[in-house]
Amino acid sequence: MSRTISCFIIFACIAIVRTPASASAQPIAQTAQERAAADTPTRNVPTLRQIMDDPSWYARSPDLVGWLPGSEGILYDQRRAGVVARDIEDRFLLGLVGTRPSGWPSMIEEVQRAALIPANGVFSADRSRHLVAHSGDLFLHHNGRWAQLTRTGASESSPMFMAADKRIAFRRGGWMIRDLESGLEAQAADIRFEDDPSLEDDEERADLDQQQRDLFRVIRERDEREELQETIERSRYENDPTRVPGPFYLDKGKRSAGEWLSPSGRHMLIAMADKDQKPGVNDLMPSYVTETGYVTTSNVRPKVGQQPERADSFVLLDLRRESVLELSLASLPTISEDPLAEIKAAAAARKRDQAEGKAELGADTEPAGVEDGSKPRPVSQIGVRWSDTGRTAAIMLRSHDNKDRWLVTVDTDPDEPALRTAHHLHDPAWINWEFNEFGFVPGTDTLWFLSEHTGYGHLYTIGPDQAEPVAVTSGDHEVRSVYAFYDNSGFLARTNRTDPGIYELERIT
Repeated sequence: MSRTISCFIIFACIAIVRTPASASAQPIAQTAQERAAADTPTRNVPTLRQIMDDPSWYARSPDLVGWLPGSEGILYDQRRAGVVARDIEDRFLLGLVGTRPSGWPSMIEEVQRAALIPANGVFSADRSRHLVAHSGDLFLHHNGRWAQLTRTGASESSPMFMAADKRIAFRRGGWMIRDLESGLEAQAADIRFEDDPSLEDDEERADLDQQQRDLFRVIRERDEREELQETIERSRYENDPTRVPGPFYLDKGKRSAGEWLSPSGRHMLIAMADKDQKPGVNDLMPSYVTETGYVTTSNVRPKVGQQPERADSFVLLDLRRESVLELSLASLPTISEDPLAEIKAAAAARKRDQAEGKAELGADTEPAGVEDGSKPRPVSQIGVRWSDTGRTAAIMLRSHDNKDRWLVTVDTDPDEPALRTAHHLHDPAWINWEFNEFGFVPGTDTLWFLSEHTGYGHLYTIGPDQAEPVAVTSGDHEVRSVYAFYDNSGFLARTNRTDPGIYELERIT
């Protein structure tokens, strides 16, 4: 059974294993009588206070649902019955025969957990290999067997297969690339947020130093020998195929806010934020029920609206040419327009009227002004995706005033890549935090995304040669949880086409 068709099962199985509050302390019933007793609903309806105290009063829903390799079963975690603590969960296996459960779920013993690895990872282009990050290490499934690729104290994450070769990439701090045939593991790039030492200005030498070089030939000859030696060493370093690309010297006043390596391994997109940005002031939450009887406090998030936003800027690294290209956001539609200009102008007018009134009374006043809005508004990235070819990157951005969302692409094929706006969503009130899914149709540079600019969240696509997006779905219903089939045969999504309150799986072609 293909993994594509198996995707329909996982939602149905969630409903199958959803356990009511009246379930037995032993989750698995061995006989028909025990199963019937376990499924009999209780007559004691939980109160709102009980539900808010512990959600297991109404259900212990499955968590961390994942497939077994080959789609022969589903693994999931579930909170232990009768235990209030939310982090005490047991793992269960629901076997499948074809598209139907083979029986009741069975609880996995602790000694079996390490051997049963959920196949929630990525596939190679030919679908023959499966790469998974599990418990901080990497595992490869091939020919029906698991192979552990890493066993380190560090945490490996974000695994992916590289395009058109037998290499994989993953994050261990920064991006790492591993050759599956030779086992060679290499750092993708040497990135440093500091000044380039080779660009030091020789003109800032002290006057005496410069006089010494002007007067003594031996000093000039020594400088020439040192410069020649540096040139030779730099040439040997740049022409060494075994070294790590870089170092790439980026703005020392910035820090990394995200790094995305292309599947081709040639480019890396980096989001940067100000290094000295001050964090928001955390609030204090008191706790009155304590072991000592004294009130204690704990730091929690800053108050709503008081946490400073992180403004992102972007650079594109060409790891082959070892070049750095800054991607300007100035071309984004309406980026320099202030959507709150009228409100600010009205507030400024009120302050001005108040100031004039105080002036008539002889009181001190402060001038009130309004920003002209010509400066680009700060934005942050919602997500970044690369196409399977490694040629095109897509970035979703939102303005800090929550009035605009942009979906832009970067075609790395030209000598001078630049941002291209694929879609712009504007709402004078507030853009939605939902319907922000996007990605590339597998094996292509065609971008798919969700947008609710018509009033309903729908699916759209836009190719590299298309000027405007094409609507894949339309109507008075919503589309969510989009999955693009790897064979480019369409999409799988949740829609409420039949009823506003009922979401069903739908295949979209």
